[in-house]
Parts: sequence; C-alpha cells; structure tokens
Amino acid sequence: MIKSINVLLIFYYGIFCFVVYFCVFFGLRGFVYTDWLTYVVFYNEIPVLSSGWSIIRNFLTNSEYALAGWEKGFIIYSICMKSISIDYFGWQFLFVLTDFIVLMFVFQKYVSLQNSILCFLLYGGFLIEFNLLRNAKSLLFFYASIKYLHDRRPMPYICLNLVGCLFHTSSLVFIPCYFLFTQKYSIRFIFCIYLFANIVFLFHIPWIMSAGEFVLRIVKLERILTVLKIYMKGKSYGITFAYLQRTIEFFLIFFIAMKYVPYGKYYYLYNMFFLYHFCYLLFSEILVFVERFPILLVSSYWLLLPKLFENIKYKKLFLLFFLVLGLVVLGKSNSRAICIYDNYLFDYMSYDMRKNIMHEFYGQQ
Repeated sequence: MIKSINVLLIFYYGIFCFVVYFCVFFGLRGFVYTDWLTYVVFYNEIPVLSSGWSIIRNFLTNSEYALAGWEKGFIIYSICMKSISIDYFGWQFLFVLTDFIVLMFVFQKYVSLQNSILCFLLYGGFLIEFNLLRNAKSLLFFYASIKYLHDRRPMPYICLNLVGCLFHTSSLVFIPCYFLFTQKYSIRFIFCIYLFANIVFLFHIPWIMSAGEFVLRIVKLERILTVLKIYMKGKSYGITFAYLQRTIEFFLIFFIAMKYVPYGKYYYLYNMFFLYHFCYLLFSEILVFVERFPILLVSSYWLLLPKLFENIKYKKLFLLFFLVLGLVVLGKSNSRAICIYDNYLFDYMSYDMRKNIMHEFYGQQ
C-alpha cells in the first residue's frame, strides 16, 4: 500500500514538474525568436471584452489584421485572453497553458507523458511554442483529431480541423490528408517513394517548376508562373547535418520501429511520419514550403518515438541516442542571436533591445 502511494506521489510530482517547466519556460519567456515583434503590437491594439461589441466588431472587420486575412477565430480568442490577462506576458502565458492542457490529453491516450514531452521539446516544440502562435492554436485541433484517424471517423476529424481553420487556414490541408493517413500502404511502395524522393533531392531535379510550367501553359494561366517563380527562389538544402539526421531517423523507424510498433496498428502515425520526410525531399525547390509544411506533421515524432522506447529491448540506448541527436540539432538551430533565451521572472531584455538585436541579425543575412 505504502509502495503504491509512493509511486503515485512520484508520478504526480513528475507531472507537476512538467507543468511548471512547460508553462514557466515557454509561457513566461522573454522576446525570443522573431514573431513576438508582430504579436506585441497586435496585443497592444486588440480591444478587450469590456470595450463593447461595436469596437470589437470594428476590429474584427476593419483592423489591419482583419484586412490582412488574420483568422477571426484567433482574433476573438486573443481578445478573450487579453480580457483576463495582466499584460502581454500574461496573455502569452495563457496561450501556452491552453496548448499544454490539450497536449496532455492527446499524449496520455497513446504513450507516457514524460517521453512524449521530451520528444515534443526535441522535435519542433520550440518553434511551435516560440513562434507559431496562430498555427499552434489550429494545430491543437489537429492533435485532438488524430484519434479519429485511428477510429476511421471522417466527420469528427473534418469538423475539428474546420474549427482549426478559424485559427489558421493551414488546417485545411489536413482535410484531404485524411485519405492519405487512413490507408495502409505496402512497405515496399513506401520505400520506393523514399528512394525516388532522395534522388530528386540529391540531384536537385527541378520537377515542380517543369510540371508547373507544363500544366499552366495547357490551361492558359501563364501569369501564375510569375508567382510560382517567386516561391521557387528557395534552393535545395543538399547534404547537411539536418539531412543526415532525418535519414538516420527514417531508417531507424522504417527498419527497427516497425518490428516493435506494428505498422498495421499505427499506420496513421507512420503515414504522417513518412509524409513529413517526403515533403522535405520532394519539395526542396520551394524553401517556404519546406519551412512551413513539415512542421504541421512533426507530431508523428511525439507519438511514434515514445512507442518505440516503450517496446524496444534496448530502450535506454535508443532513448539516449535520440536525446543526443535531438540536442545537437536543437543546439545548432538555436545558436543564433535572436534565439537567446531569457524569462519574464528574471532579468529579461527590453522590447527595444530585442528589436535592435533582430534588426542587426537580419541586416547581416
């Protein structure tokens, strides 16, 4: 009896530590990364609920954010959060708190919270929480809808992602993806696509531009080529540390994880993982696409890797390997001046100081 109580106390103490770490580290961060510059101005301009319906309605329809296409769901949510927050940092804290609560509900359905949170931090979590405030809210609805991929229930899945569109229109992409995620593919077929995608990537085959020019000329929409060429200014990444990292991870999942976490049972998570990798390889011509789209599918790491850690024989060895690899990549991607971390509870750099650092950083690019 005493032993069971001790185990429960340790478990809940661990969860408490995660809550404090997650909400304090992310929720009370200073002006880190880049998008805070937009959101601080946005916070200062949005009204509160007590401002009255006419002011709120005018902001929803005539503000520069509404005219720029910011989703009304996100604006209304932001107004509600501002109405109960003290300042910008309180508003930011509430944003992170809601993210954490949803993530906890999603994670506990699949795997241990500790391993899931670790994978969240190593794979995409920093970028999502630091920079993608609008995207993050829409992604929460996708995370909640993953369960319906397993149950093969398209209506609740589609409805949740349509609600997500009210926060960021990128959620629209998840609706047709339902039919990709819920199919069981031949393992040989998946591997053949992966090999083909690597050939396209490594030999810099410009298939998107060629296909785009061919189709647009047939349908007599050559003017769209001008827009397409603007986005084609990105270049292939080539063989970098990130490419080697993703290659190692793909092979470990493909050849080892499937032995312990069966594809037939978790095919929808595997399909998300495979699509994540295919996007990097096949669409490297479009830099903006590679930077924006794969992050929407990175949640497959948060659920698949902990499953592997739980079922594999040498779990500590694999956990250590992914931990070291993830920390190296995390360190490299956060070594820039704009990524210097500070916290609201301690001595943090002012808005003007951070703004100057960001302008100096991008001026050197």
